[in-house]
Amino acid sequence: MLHRRLLRFVTLAQHADAGAIAGLITNLVVGQLRIPMDRVVCWLHDSAAVNGAAVRMLGMFQAAADVMCVSHTLNNTGGRLSFPQLGPFSSAWVTLMSSHAARNLWAREIGHSPRRFSSVRWHALAEMQFEVATHFSRLDNLMQQCQQASLAPASVTQIMGVLGSHRHELRCELAAMLDMRVLVAATYDMEGDRLEILLVHDRIQTLMEIGDRLRRGDVDGLLPNLGAVMRADSQLAVGTVIDKVWPGMGVFEGRVEGVSQAQSDVHADGRVATVYKVRYPADGETEELEDEEIRPLVRVRELPEHIALVRDCLVPAFDYLEQRFAAAHAGQQYSCAQQMQMYGALRVFNPSYVASVQLSSAHVDALAVVVPIATLCSLDALKREVPALSAAAAGVTIDSTDIAAFTDQVLAWWRAHAAAIPAWAHAARIAFAFAPNSAACERVFSMLEHMFGDAQMSALSDYLQAALMSRYNGRRY
Repeated sequence: MLHRRLLRFVTLAQHADAGAIAGLITNLVVGQLRIPMDRVVCWLHDSAAVNGAAVRMLGMFQAAADVMCVSHTLNNTGGRLSFPQLGPFSSAWVTLMSSHAARNLWAREIGHSPRRFSSVRWHALAEMQFEVATHFSRLDNLMQQCQQASLAPASVTQIMGVLGSHRHELRCELAAMLDMRVLVAATYDMEGDRLEILLVHDRIQTLMEIGDRLRRGDVDGLLPNLGAVMRADSQLAVGTVIDKVWPGMGVFEGRVEGVSQAQSDVHADGRVATVYKVRYPADGETEELEDEEIRPLVRVRELPEHIALVRDCLVPAFDYLEQRFAAAHAGQQYSCAQQMQMYGALRVFNPSYVASVQLSSAHVDALAVVVPIATLCSLDALKREVPALSAAAAGVTIDSTDIAAFTDQVLAWWRAHAAAIPAWAHAARIAFAFAPNSAACERVFSMLEHMFGDAQMSALSDYLQAALMSRYNGRRY
């Protein structure tokens, strides 16, 4: 089991510069806690310039790696998803949902308690947008009820203005947000305090690959909700392009070359339906399709509206992620490229990963970028134990969907095999001390907010520290 302990909580009378922060940390760790410098393996911080500068002044801790919080970067990535209609709609929606009466009305419409807004986590707003997208058909009814009850009139007017003038655009932007669930999921997954360090490389790599596809316009299967909305709202006419899968033959492009009215073959009630004559250029064959048949086949990725939404609303967020983590941007301010390299190397402590690759000395050499392992461990000893590690991990499969369960299984595997691979077991203890996020620290501030009201924030720092340490550590230490 992993144990995260709160060792100190310090309040300052005023903002400190980098030198003061570095001095304070050194005094706490070495002077008060008596922790040997070579036992500190990682300094984790956000991208605030003063914190980065402070860490760079802690060079006397030679075994400690400098790591910026991945969760902050993912949070900033999500914050760069920008939509011209969803933006003003969401501002008004957040204000409206701050009304208890409006929340109750919305809860009755959707059948459950609505999502709440958080100003510090972009994905809280994303979850509210997902909720609106899922229950979009209930919005008009809610607006009528809010108008009748005179609830948040300015917000209701703004929302109704967007619904009245830009309903289609809003539906498309909400659908695009639904397709960004993978980014929200990654943000949530990387906020824990378990063994996220073994998974962060692949989660970020997946997001970067999505960004690459968005830039290329290779969106087939990537934006299903956006595609569905655009197909549903498409004005079908001569020239409309479709893609149809013919069993055993593949996907073929077709074009509408005629529109007529005829008795429906889809509906048995004798109704008259609009029929679209489609020609397939590959073989010259034609067929007639009704609306229900052709609409799911409409190609939307080449529509100017689709191209513009992807380019202007989605790609900038993934450009930011690319600039932070891609090797091509190494050396730039706030670059996490070296961290990404480190995260990739640390995957060797996941037995499931070891089972999926041909482990070699090259994997050990890659660990040289992990400062505490390169400093405190013998890479030669690790290389000698590579065959034993490979044999022990053979056939191991550990599902990482549930990170808590994943952590428990990885730790159990290491407990069972540590004696046979002592050099790797020592390195694993170092690796498992890493975290790609500041979740542990964030939890302290959350506790502070819940335990002490505004009137108590000026209490003695010793009292605050003792109360928080007791609560955080569960009185175990």
